[in-house]
Amino acid sequence: MGSMNDWPEFTMRTETGEESSWSRHASDPAFASLYTVGRPIELDYLVQQHRPQSFDSGAKHKIPIEIRVDENA
Repeated sequence: MGSMNDWPEFTMRTETGEESSWSRHASDPAFASLYTVGRPIELDYLVQQHRPQSFDSGAKHKIPIEIRVDENA
């Protein structure tokens, strides 16, 4: 659980060792149990960059589009 221990998250490590944390989404509650240590995950996301004049001065946000968790691992 992330934030204030009230939001489901997972941390993944790429093949190069880079770590990133993401919200844990599941289209069915039964799928939530697939998020386990060592299970391969593929993640498609887009990077949204705000305008430099915006309230966050052009910050970049990674927004997940699809998360695929290997059910057979």
